[in-house]
Amino acid sequence: EAARVEEAKRVAAAEEEATAAAAIAAAEAASQDYTCVGWKQTGACSPDGPREEGGDKPCDGIVPAGASGFCECGGGRKAALSTCDHTAFSCADMCEMAY
Repeated sequence: EAARVEEAKRVAAAEEEATAAAAIAAAEAASQDYTCVGWKQTGACSPDGPREEGGDKPCDGIVPAGASGFCECGGGRKAALSTCDHTAFSCADMCEMAY
């Protein structure tokens, strides 16, 4: 009987360890999600300028030449930090290329 109890404890501990490892792996995978969130427009021809939310675009939208801002990618990452001097692009492409 004591051997069964010990074996049950070992199995329970192994299952708990596996569950914890799976949770850690899921959290790491989520932090590495670099998919596009969208274009975040800013003013003053600077990617750090004041936000101009009316100019935000979805990932597949075309960011025109002359717009300043940045692409927000998954995990809080940024790509294509842009002044007003650039050609047109989409953030879907920029996030994919950056990460």
